[in-house]
Amino acid sequence: MEDAEIRNSKKPAPKEACDIISQKEIVESLPGIFYLFDQNNKFIEWNKKFEEVSEYSAKEIAKMGPLDFFGKIDKEKVKTAIDDVFTKGQSSVEAFFVQKGGKPIPYLFTGRKIFIGGQPHLSGLGIDISERKMVEEKAKLFSDAVNSTKDGIQITDLNGNVIYSNEAIREMYGFTAEEYQGRNVIAMNVDSRMAGGEVMASIKKNGKWSGELMVKHKDGSMFPISLSASAVKNSAGDTVATMGVVRDLTEQKEAEKKIKEAEKHYTELIEATPLCIKVFDKDRKMIFLNRGGREEHHIKDTDDISKWDWVGTVKKEYQAEAIEKFQKAFTNGESSTLEFEHTPEGSNHEWCSSLVSPVKDEEGNVKSVLFLSSDITALKKAELAAKEAEKKITESEKRYRELIEATPLCVKVFDKDGKLKFINRGGREEHFIKDDDDITKWDWVATVKPAYQESVKKVFEGALKGTAGEVDMEHTPEGAAHAWCHGLISPIKNAQGKVESVLFYSVDITDIKKAEAELLRVTEQGRSILESSGEGILGLDIDGKHTFVNPAAAKMLGHEASEMVGQPSHSMWHYKKEDGNDFPKTDCPIYAVYKDGIMHEGESYFWKKDGSGFPASFKSRPIKEKGKLVGAVVTFSDITKRKADENALAQKAAELEQINDAMVNRELKMVELKKQIKELEEKLKK
Repeated sequence: MEDAEIRNSKKPAPKEACDIISQKEIVESLPGIFYLFDQNNKFIEWNKKFEEVSEYSAKEIAKMGPLDFFGKIDKEKVKTAIDDVFTKGQSSVEAFFVQKGGKPIPYLFTGRKIFIGGQPHLSGLGIDISERKMVEEKAKLFSDAVNSTKDGIQITDLNGNVIYSNEAIREMYGFTAEEYQGRNVIAMNVDSRMAGGEVMASIKKNGKWSGELMVKHKDGSMFPISLSASAVKNSAGDTVATMGVVRDLTEQKEAEKKIKEAEKHYTELIEATPLCIKVFDKDRKMIFLNRGGREEHHIKDTDDISKWDWVGTVKKEYQAEAIEKFQKAFTNGESSTLEFEHTPEGSNHEWCSSLVSPVKDEEGNVKSVLFLSSDITALKKAELAAKEAEKKITESEKRYRELIEATPLCVKVFDKDGKLKFINRGGREEHFIKDDDDITKWDWVATVKPAYQESVKKVFEGALKGTAGEVDMEHTPEGAAHAWCHGLISPIKNAQGKVESVLFYSVDITDIKKAEAELLRVTEQGRSILESSGEGILGLDIDGKHTFVNPAAAKMLGHEASEMVGQPSHSMWHYKKEDGNDFPKTDCPIYAVYKDGIMHEGESYFWKKDGSGFPASFKSRPIKEKGKLVGAVVTFSDITKRKADENALAQKAAELEQINDAMVNRELKMVELKKQIKELEEKLKK
């Protein structure tokens, strides 16, 4: 009673308000919640339904504002609607009315501006739209479901005009929703008479029709569909429309075509294959045999294969197993393989291997058994040969082991952790290991001098990764009998190509190392002699490039020896003649050694780096290895002084010759004069 008094008498109202309140029975009988509040959002009046739905008391409502009954999501749009009422005169909004307990209820709220005592107020009604929302959601769910299906769905009137269509069917035919609505589906069939006659007649008579049709796309192209149509009846049982489920069969038809082509192709392959393909029924009667099988078993195309005793072609010792495999395939659905030997008269093949497999229907029941056989005669013979080879390999392994044990070389095998698994007698003797010593605990790296241990470990690690390598190592006196060894370290791989162990094969190279040291000493001595020589010495490779230049040669040619090595000789210092004309390499007497392989010597003109030159005497000797020309050695001397001395001597000789000639002429004149005097004297005597 107190809440009612608050609701009805809490605040005195003007006469106009009293007129409204006096109609309490009308307000309370309204189907929804009634509310009246002023522009300050102060409730003036509400009905009992408001309290029941909100679960708030009249006292609580009197202290609340309209926005207090809405969640955060709806508050803004409710506020906008209230503002619209006071500015525009009326408004409506859908929002969730939140109960005191927190439960939201969908409502449609209406509001209208009225004036009480000259002041604007909002009077409105809220209607519970829960049921409508459920219906809308169900309708949306149905619509979404229909539109999400891949099949086309349409509803037509009895004349075939479209009343409803989903997105799938519109996309199928290529129309928009507006274009498809009201379109006549009978006219869209390639055979419109059949569609309008048989199909519609069946629906009207039997209430349904299903089958395949050819229809026309918007662009005029044709495509196949499957149609499942049924009658839509009203409450009186009268057919008022038809509903059809349509599926585009284009892909299916293409697939069926490909399947038929594939079946034909596989049939041709089965017939063409040299393998023997047999199919038996449950009684072991043959129902199919390909050409390869007929040729193998001497069966003619006209022979009745159902009466052929296939088991009889197999040698007796294999017949029981063949029958057992057949029974397991048919009874248990098991696949298996079978190897057997044929009788000579039963097959062209001495040995065959068969895959025995059940052939099942769509329900998984075995309906027949397939035998796929291939000739393994060659394989069987190869197996026999392999066994014989294996025997020989075993014998060879024994011989090789004996050889490894007998060799004076050191042969070691290590596991992946570097532990010794095997060492031959030569290795035990080299490393002072007794036959009863535990070789797995032997530290072989310690036998190598520290300076070589890292390089040995590096090559060993490379072998673990699959790469063979070589290394020279110097042993400690207590670690090995040999001072120097050359080791070949190789991976040992299994059948899968993974490294399982490492082979360490080493040979004594102590004498070689001593010889190398002596050779180095002699080489260094020879190099010192060459470098101290006053004569120019050049080493050339087969292409005429410098490989060695002694200091005297570099100095005479005005180059550093380092800049000459690797450079062509002819283009560096012998590229033109003394008169400045080009000197082709083909005419070069020094390069003549590459043509005939014999020594050439003579005089020529060499050019310096600065462009000046000098006369030189040279010898070009071939370098041969195993009878093959590999280069040349050129020795030369600057003969500038000798040439100057020769020129001076020639000049003196010429001068002497002139004097001599003058004296001879004088003597001749004296003789002639004496002759003339004598002749004159004789004339005077007469």
